[in-house]
Amino acid sequence: MHPSANPNKLTVILLSSAIALALLTAACGEEETATAPAAAPPAPTAAPEPAPEPTPEPAPEPTPSPEPTPAPEPEPAPVEEAAPPEIDIEIGADELFAAFIADKDAALAEYTGQTARISGMIRENFSAGRGGFIMVVGGDYVNGVICNLGAEDYESQKDRQPGEPITITGTIIDYVYDVSIENCQVAA
Repeated sequence: MHPSANPNKLTVILLSSAIALALLTAACGEEETATAPAAAPPAPTAAPEPAPEPTPEPAPEPTPSPEPTPAPEPEPAPVEEAAPPEIDIEIGADELFAAFIADKDAALAEYTGQTARISGMIRENFSAGRGGFIMVVGGDYVNGVICNLGAEDYESQKDRQPGEPITITGTIIDYVYDVSIENCQVAA
């Protein structure tokens, strides 16, 4: 039997077609109209593609220039060794220590700031543990002349034994139980 023979069936088909058309229109983003569907707008024509721009010919590669010869590094200026300090006085460690014991104020006035060459016997040779090292020469059983040596200087002198003769140079700076010598070096 043909669908037009049954009016209910025809209504269902028309209603289904209208719903399908409405869904399609909504999916495409167009509004549903009650009027008959308008003819579809003409499809836009694609603009012709522009012709490709001509690619320029690559520039010829430059010929490599020879690498410059590096200039020789300048020789460092010769380092002049520091001249040994000018000696103001030469004195024995026992004599220097005795001057401070006899009259501290007079000895401070006479010797402080003086660069001295001091000779005596090593009494102790030990590490101070503060980045420098100390060698004690001359004096009495407890006190004497203290020569504070830097780490490098001490390294070359650490095997020296008590009782060995020694000559040091340095600046006399103070007396507190010992006569303190600054910038101390063992004389050659």
